[in-house]
Amino acid sequence: MSDTTFYFGRINFKHQLTGLHDFEQDSGDFDKIARIRQYLFDYVSSENPVYKDEDSIWRFGRCEQHEGQIIGKFGKVFPDQPMQFDDDLGDFVEAEEGDEIADVSLFVIFPEKNVIAFNRKRHIGHKQFMKSFSQGYNNYHNVPDGLIINPIKSSIEIEHLLQRASRVFSVDFDLVPTNPIRDEDMRVLDEPMRSMGAEEMRFYAETDGSLESDNEFIRSGFALSNNGYGDFKIGFEEDGENKMYDSRDKPATYETEEPDGLGGLRSRTDEIYEKANELIITEVDSESD
Repeated sequence: MSDTTFYFGRINFKHQLTGLHDFEQDSGDFDKIARIRQYLFDYVSSENPVYKDEDSIWRFGRCEQHEGQIIGKFGKVFPDQPMQFDDDLGDFVEAEEGDEIADVSLFVIFPEKNVIAFNRKRHIGHKQFMKSFSQGYNNYHNVPDGLIINPIKSSIEIEHLLQRASRVFSVDFDLVPTNPIRDEDMRVLDEPMRSMGAEEMRFYAETDGSLESDNEFIRSGFALSNNGYGDFKIGFEEDGENKMYDSRDKPATYETEEPDGLGGLRSRTDEIYEKANELIITEVDSESD
């Protein structure tokens, strides 16, 4: 069996947790994570197409809940791929000659961490998957820009970069507030965004010398970005050469044997969960909205 590449995204509800879903008005008996799981599962259970782009239609195949997680298939119907969507079965199946055909990714959602993992396919890149999934969700719930998915990056890669760099001469962060997960490092920049009611914040610093990369503001920017709450560019010097690192081009990935359908994915969720845990900070802030 061939290998496949899984990507990881942070599901960020932006203003939805206090808007569409009325989380602040929940009784104490209704768990927030259960409500997140409910709305996401309602969405992925849609029997109709959820998003249309220029040359294809996106829709869900078979989806199910498994030990508190949500697993399923998300794909697009378009020419020249050996899959098709069967309306009677409500799933993607092998195509016969002359049929309308599709390509499909497998995904698993961990609602307690607001994380989705999905595998890249030949005609489904990670940016395309995240855009189509989030746009479809917003269309389904009729809330423009209510949910976005940002790729999670590898904090280990950034640590290695900073160790190699003889100096850091610029940092440029483009951040969004956490919702609902954050840790102490995130809080430094997250608190001002939340107190201002900002939906995003730009933080830029530059020097002719060297920035202190362990400064609490820079550390907070990295913590937010690596955990899927924004992106950054860092200018640094290595071996006498000035270089630029752009996190948008460096999503965290995981290479593994491709699961055989939902059954295969179901048996691999623990493995994928462990990898997600390596990438993200998991402390839940009880004070978050």
